[in-house]
This record gives sequence, structure tokens and C-alpha cells, in this order.
Amino acid sequence: MTMQHIRTPRSRLRADEFTTLLDQLPAFGDGDPGAGVVREEIVIASVPLLHHIAYRFTGQGLPQDQVMEIAAASLNAAVDRYDGTRDGDFLAWAIPRITGEIRRRCRAAR
Repeated sequence: MTMQHIRTPRSRLRADEFTTLLDQLPAFGDGDPGAGVVREEIVIASVPLLHHIAYRFTGQGLPQDQVMEIAAASLNAAVDRYDGTRDGDFLAWAIPRITGEIRRRCRAAR
């Protein structure tokens, strides 16, 4: 099965800008639509990265679209769990977690 490509505008975010956006999230209250806009921008900008990570696991026991779903769910979990006061750069913190979750699921599928 081949991976479906999601067409998104090219991300113009640099790696340090992800962290800057995430640092803005605590300022929004619960249910504030601004928080959703910031989260959406982070997720859309991360799609090319998620495709790259998912592609690395081609043929490892799971269909590519399922690997992409795991990567997206792991990204959302990373956004929720990220703490800028102690975790440093977001991508340096999130990529190992996304990759680790995909590896764990691929092992379980074998």
C-alpha cells in the first residue's frame, strides 16, 4: 500500500519557531479559539516531517497510512505534553517520542 500525500502549504516555520509557538499556548484559556489556531499551525507545519518519519518505517509490519496516523497522534500527544520550561527545543524533544511510538507499534504488529 502506498502512502497518501496530504497537500499542505510549504511550512515556513524554522525549528526554533515551533518552540516559540508552543510557548504561546499556556497564555490561552480553556476553549479559547486562539489556542486551536496555534495548534493547527504547528500540526500543518509538521506534516512534511511526519511524512519523512513515517517513510522510514516502510515495510516494518504496518501499512504506511497507519504509520502516518500513529505519527500524527504522537505529534498531538507531544504538543500536549511539551513543557518549554524544562524540555528545550520542541522538535528535538518530540521527534524521538514520535519515532519511539512508531517503533513500538511496528514491533507489536510483527
